[in-house]
Amino acid sequence: MKTLARYSVALLSLALAIQMTLPAFRHNMVLGSLTLLFAMALAWVPANIARDKGHDAVMWWSGGLCAWFIALPLALLIREKPRKQW
Repeated sequence: MKTLARYSVALLSLALAIQMTLPAFRHNMVLGSLTLLFAMALAWVPANIARDKGHDAVMWWSGGLCAWFIALPLALLIREKPRKQW
């Protein structure tokens, strides 16, 4: 259930990001700043998925910020890193 909720939020966020970046809003400084903040928050979706699988969250966050539509499917498809036994 937790995974399904994450995927639903990710799809909803993608729909909102597409609506916010329509050409009519590009000239408004406030909406541009809000879009950037939204993109920064949206980048945490693939980062959290990758972190749960044992990968570096910061690298996945930066990848998600630059190309969210590529980072999300990759984060969903990567394999979990084996945990070290001490």
